[in-house]
Amino acid sequence: MFLVRCALWLTLVVALVPLDAESRTRVDGPSALETLAAARLAAEDLGGFCARQPDVCETGRSVAAILREKARTGVAMISDWLDPPSGADTLSEADRQIAHRMPNPA
Repeated sequence: MFLVRCALWLTLVVALVPLDAESRTRVDGPSALETLAAARLAAEDLGGFCARQPDVCETGRSVAAILREKARTGVAMISDWLDPPSGADTLSEADRQIAHRMPNPA
């Protein structure tokens, strides 16, 4: 439902952007008031969608929950990669052996 609302608001914002004079002569469309009235009716219709199609809404909620958890996992992975926990040994055994064999620059 979040994505539907975002799409609706984005459509409203784009609909309210004025056209330049050249574009107005090429495009014949509804007025701003007609557009707002149609958008309001569409939003009211979408508001009752879950009452008409409860299975679709439940599936959408499940998909949104899965995507939310995947996003959290991805953020946690990126956070750990950028800032490893303190005290964590980030060098592998091979890296430690190579570092041990390198001469000290001091």
